[in-house]
Amino acid sequence: MTAVAGVCAKVVVAACNLALVPMLVGYLGPVQFGIWAAYQSLQGLLVFADFGIGNGMQNAVTVALAQGDTRRAKSLISSALVAMLAAAGILGAAVAVGFNVPVVGA
Repeated sequence: MTAVAGVCAKVVVAACNLALVPMLVGYLGPVQFGIWAAYQSLQGLLVFADFGIGNGMQNAVTVALAQGDTRRAKSLISSALVAMLAAAGILGAAVAVGFNVPVVGA
């Protein structure tokens, strides 16, 4: 039953997205809709922006804690936090630069 519900949910989301596009183009205009669509795409890509650091950290911390090495586990968490902050800073800078590019026709 769960698989059927998942498929139904995806169909409903796709139908809503298809209905939303003409309404948004009419309301925002083509240029602003393009900006909105780019923002939505970027938001979708940011889901994967941790480059596997979170899952890798979970696995490594689990091994360290299973071996009773809490000091290593804390070190792994700190290192993962620094790596994630660095990735967020780089992506944030890229977005800031991207939004400062003039939009033709706006």
